[in-house]
Amino acid sequence: MIPTFWLERSARIPFPGRARVVGALAGATDHGEAGPVEALWLAAGAALAESRRGGLVATAVADPDEAWWQAAAAIPRLGPLPLLLVAGPGVDRARLAACGWPAAQVVAGVWPVQATPSRRQEWMPVQIPAIPMGNLPPWPRDAAAAPREQVAAALAWLGEREPALWVGAAGQLPAAAALLAAHLAGEGRRAVWIAAPGQAPDAPALARAGRLQLPLKLVCDAAALPAEPPPGWWIARPRDGAECAAALAWILNDESPWLLALPPAFPAVDAWPAGQAWEPAIG
Repeated sequence: MIPTFWLERSARIPFPGRARVVGALAGATDHGEAGPVEALWLAAGAALAESRRGGLVATAVADPDEAWWQAAAAIPRLGPLPLLLVAGPGVDRARLAACGWPAAQVVAGVWPVQATPSRRQEWMPVQIPAIPMGNLPPWPRDAAAAPREQVAAALAWLGEREPALWVGAAGQLPAAAALLAAHLAGEGRRAVWIAAPGQAPDAPALARAGRLQLPLKLVCDAAALPAEPPPGWWIARPRDGAECAAALAWILNDESPWLLALPPAFPAVDAWPAGQAWEPAIG
């Protein structure tokens, strides 16, 4: 049974906002098989989307583990979100407050569990107008910069021009926050997640985005890739700086999950032809 307070709150949400329930809960509208910690990250992604539309997101937890508490401590750093947490009797409310959760965002109660499989939906396509037709990279490039520096500079240049671009990075948030980015990628945002140096991509985020074909773009070191290619993902392995820029421009305008695998360093001289667009058949 869906809690009465939610029925009352959700009835007051004006269009275009949506009232959404995330996780293995009765009446769930998103990720109906996700456990508490996955659901919390995914709910944060949904709340980031709804913050622009005036919607409201709810998720619940009964017996949180330390991974859940790590997420609970990180999410308030994203700023005010339209996110409600239904906390069971065993959840330490004082610890939630210390993590930065306002009392208005926490509801004491129990939400019945009812797991249902998440299914592929139609994701809102995203265009990056700053990248011209032909997908040639428009940003200035320092050919001597390291691979990560080149990607960061390109995304910073685009971020000043493209409100649809969202970039998250491990270090600012835990690696599991890639789940937040994976959900946001299906919400009309071009979401890019940058794994920390040497850090393997988050396995739950890879599995969920690959299965649902959420168009997440994930940047990581080539040496940190899983031994087996993750199902449902495309992988770009640029060999030099010019190819990296060309590949990044292409995948940012594509609607599939992409891993951009960076080598330790680019050669001093680019081998990729100047002015040539990248595409999967070439790379």
